[in-house]
Amino acid sequence: MKKKEPSITKNSRFSISQANKITEYVEKYSYENDSELIRIAVILLMKYHDYEDKFEDYDERMKFAEEIDPMIKTEKKQKCLETILINSSDKELERFYFITSKERNDRTKNKIKSAKDKRMILQYGGESESKVGYVLGYVNDVKFYKPITPDYDEWNNLSKEDKEILLLELQKKRVDLETILTKPENPSNDYRFSTIDRIINKIEKGISDEE
Repeated sequence: MKKKEPSITKNSRFSISQANKITEYVEKYSYENDSELIRIAVILLMKYHDYEDKFEDYDERMKFAEEIDPMIKTEKKQKCLETILINSSDKELERFYFITSKERNDRTKNKIKSAKDKRMILQYGGESESKVGYVLGYVNDVKFYKPITPDYDEWNNLSKEDKEILLLELQKKRVDLETILTKPENPSNDYRFSTIDRIINKIEKGISDEE
């Protein structure tokens, strides 16, 4: 198994319009968060600079096109490939159109899974990125940050204010769920809020016991 490379944090400044555009693209194209979109953008630009001096070489153009293929939106990619392969044959272009069509289908499937995962994370009152009051965990194959409840060792590391803020956040997420999850036809089968309600109750009791 390939060892994951350690990461560091680098601060960046964006104009308000750029920041708004990043938020829009994250939601529109189902990126996990702002950081994922920015990382991919940086990787693409670095790959471009790595290969820009080699575009005259057909093999290098093909290698570049194949490497960026799964990383960018289909429409943008088609324009990019047409530019790179402008002197290529119809047969070569058809091959790339087939690849981009396949990627479009894969992205649609990923978008559906991403939406499903986001609903599930919300049902657990979770967060996609590290935050005070949350601890890394898994549900099935989904990794996210779960709310810290009194049965976690980390509970004792939270201040009273941290715990109260966490409770307010979960109560807000509970309200958000009501607008997202479809109400079942049979009220007796309504388990939409059972998980987050259980977590909220644990935290409420934990705060109450400490008073």
